[in-house]
Amino acid sequence: MAKKNKSKSKQKTVDVLVIYQDRDMVKYTIEQAQSLGLKLHTLKFGVDHINDIIAMAPKIILLSSNNILNTIKFYIQLLESHDKSLAQHAAIVLINNKELECAYLACENGLFDNYVVINPLNEPQRLKLVLIQALKLTEINSENNLTELTDAGEEELAACISHGVLLKNSLQQQLTSCKNSLADAALNNIDNPENQAIIQRVVELTFQELQNDMSIQLQSMLTQMIDAKAIQAKIKGRVEHHLANVSPTKNKELAESINYADLASTQQKQTQPKYKLLIAEHSDLYSQLLAEMFDNSEYDYQIAKNGIDTLVQFKEFNPDVILLSYNLAKIDGIEITKRIRETGSKVAIVAYSHHHEKSLIRRWVPLGLSGYILKPSTTATVINTVTKAVKNPIQILATNQNNKIEWRPEYTIGNERIDEQHKILFSLINDFFNDSDPTSIKILFDKLTDYIQLHFDSEEVMMAEVGYPKISQHMRKHEALVAKFDDIKASLASNDSEEHHKLGLFLYNWLAKHILQEDMDYKSYAIKQKN
Repeated sequence: MAKKNKSKSKQKTVDVLVIYQDRDMVKYTIEQAQSLGLKLHTLKFGVDHINDIIAMAPKIILLSSNNILNTIKFYIQLLESHDKSLAQHAAIVLINNKELECAYLACENGLFDNYVVINPLNEPQRLKLVLIQALKLTEINSENNLTELTDAGEEELAACISHGVLLKNSLQQQLTSCKNSLADAALNNIDNPENQAIIQRVVELTFQELQNDMSIQLQSMLTQMIDAKAIQAKIKGRVEHHLANVSPTKNKELAESINYADLASTQQKQTQPKYKLLIAEHSDLYSQLLAEMFDNSEYDYQIAKNGIDTLVQFKEFNPDVILLSYNLAKIDGIEITKRIRETGSKVAIVAYSHHHEKSLIRRWVPLGLSGYILKPSTTATVINTVTKAVKNPIQILATNQNNKIEWRPEYTIGNERIDEQHKILFSLINDFFNDSDPTSIKILFDKLTDYIQLHFDSEEVMMAEVGYPKISQHMRKHEALVAKFDDIKASLASNDSEEHHKLGLFLYNWLAKHILQEDMDYKSYAIKQKN
């Protein structure tokens, strides 16, 4: 019976919801909120409670974890899981004194509505004031750049804040759309004018506090103005460069006759998509955000919502690049990649996965990834990664049923010793892909480094024996790779799994290019010499 009552209480709406990691840390916070006579509920941090949070429809959410990055990640998960039913609320982050600057930036950029330092609690009355103001809050988002965090090495935090802001704006837009739909239903489906008026009034009151359309539109207009200004400056610079050799009088006449704003407008209109992008993402929020990123870009994009739809659109749309989420319904991202590669396609594929799915990357890389992005990421990171993938196509190696790269007879170059060394390289890199122990990874990397040096020495001797004309270029590439390995070895000392994945992607791309391009060029020369 107690369980039943507890479950029931969770369905009641509350004024303040405190989500905490350490109960003792928020004890005084709870007392301050209760002293204002507010309906309050507490929950421990955890994704299992997201449905409870939605059901309670809190007006204010107070979040306190052991660090602000965890708080941001949890709040983003909450926004992504709202299923169009998360009530409008003020989000206030509770922090320690050392996190003050990060909290300020997160609030300034619109992710949270305010912050309170509770460790140590230097301003006990400030929390009351923040709570009172939050109940009357009308949100105005302010989007400033996050370069301060990025420059300080907090790239992940900056990405989280940036992505969270986009999610929150997206939520506001969906709520507005919902309000309009309800209002239309009141007019179209209810005949009685009095009932219509009542329904409309209810809708207006319900959504009155949810409106931030104006701030979103103003921000969009500001962004467009900034873009136009940048284009004008660029065109002006080019025109002045071309007029440099014209006589001073003519130069002045021409310069004064040009309307750079019109030129900028024309430049924007003439931008045509160059590449076809397939976005495979099940989340409506993420799909919408990604679509907004690639609007008015050089990409013509389509969106697939599940694995089967992705494979169908891959055949019909014939994309140049696929931004592929892992957790798609029906068929996951890794299996989709495998099926695409089985068709012989070399389409660029960029993996798009959550941080908690990072361990999957090492299984994914051997299938021929052009890159990967961890959610959440900034717009610049997403676009730059996709652009790099489509403009720098990689070679694709064959794989076996266990998703391991596999030596094939067509990879032979006709020199038994070199071919055997290549087979050993395949084996060593497969071991690297499939090992997650930091100590083992370092040992494998040292072994791989030594063996690659041995292999390079053997190749250079072989090329010298047949008088290969590109031996100098080949040797320079060997030297550059050895130097790169020295840099990588230092990064592995951090035991960072993401560095492991980056290295795995690098090794795959290097081996594929080495085997399928550079050594095949040598093979063609050697065959001609024999004939």
